[in-house]
Order: sequence, then structure tokens, then C-alpha cells
Amino acid sequence: MPTLFRMANGVYYHVLTEASGKRRWKSTGEQRKDRALAKIRQLDIQKEASGNSPSLDCFITELLAYVRSTLSPGSLEIYSKTINMFRRYMGNHRLPDSTQRHVSQYTLERLEEVSPVTVNVGLRTLRAAFYVALRWELITRNPFSKVQLMGVEDHLPHFFTKEELGRLPLFPDLA
Repeated sequence: MPTLFRMANGVYYHVLTEASGKRRWKSTGEQRKDRALAKIRQLDIQKEASGNSPSLDCFITELLAYVRSTLSPGSLEIYSKTINMFRRYMGNHRLPDSTQRHVSQYTLERLEEVSPVTVNVGLRTLRAAFYVALRWELITRNPFSKVQLMGVEDHLPHFFTKEELGRLPLFPDLA
């Protein structure tokens, strides 16, 4: 996950997280932000072409640390469960190798286990997670961007009549 920082000397540095989880600072040698970003993009393109892109496991570690520091504990739990479920189905492949075929496979397998509403929550969470990877420039496209959510029937809420409320032990005077 490259992150750009300007140091006191005016030179931009970026932080790289290696597969082992170790963070490494690397100078871009540039004092202008646009040039530093261009240099990082070029390095990312070269890294992706050479096959040194981060694995799904490495991304999960970085993402959960990010979510832990920015979102609520409930959101962290949803992200953790969902992305680890995706990892269980897809294995630990390189992050840029995630395709819409993986998304379809994940969706079909999850539908066999849980309701369409739960699948939709997972798909929205994974879409957001991969947008983080896109923003961090770990991938060049989000495989979840064009995903259609499962159709779910709308159910009107059920309202109790006075007679039904009267039959409940909490409301005997309504009968």
C-alpha cells in the first residue's frame, strides 16, 4: 500500500508494505507532488507487470488496520467477516488478479449458504474494500464495480389490529 508523505526536507516519500507486513520508506526524489505521484504510478505499473503485486492476505491485513482506525467496531466486524469469507472462497491470490468471474463465483457460493440480503451486504462491503485498494493504487480496476445486487422482495410491515394486540398479555385492556 503506497502512501505519500512530504518530509521536512521537502522531498516526497512513500511507504510500502512488503508481503511480510514490514513497512519500508522510499524516497521519490521529487519535491513536487504531481511528479512524486507520477513516479509512484510508474513504479506500480512496473511492479504489477513484474508480478510483485500484494496478495489478498496482505491487503486484508492493511485494510482491517485501516477500518479499525476509521470506522465503528460494527463496521470492522462486517469487513472482517466478509473479506475473510471472500478469502476462504478465492484463496490467497494476487490482488490485481481478482476478476468479475471471482465475484460471480463468490456470489453463487454464498447464495447457497445465506439469504440474498446477506449476500448483498457482503457484495457492498467487498465493493467498498476494493475501492480502498483502488484508492491506494494496489489495483487498476475494481472487479466489484459493476456487480448487480440480488433482487430482494419488498415486504410491507405487519401492523397488529386491536384484537391481535388484546390477545397479547401485555395489552389486556385493548380487547
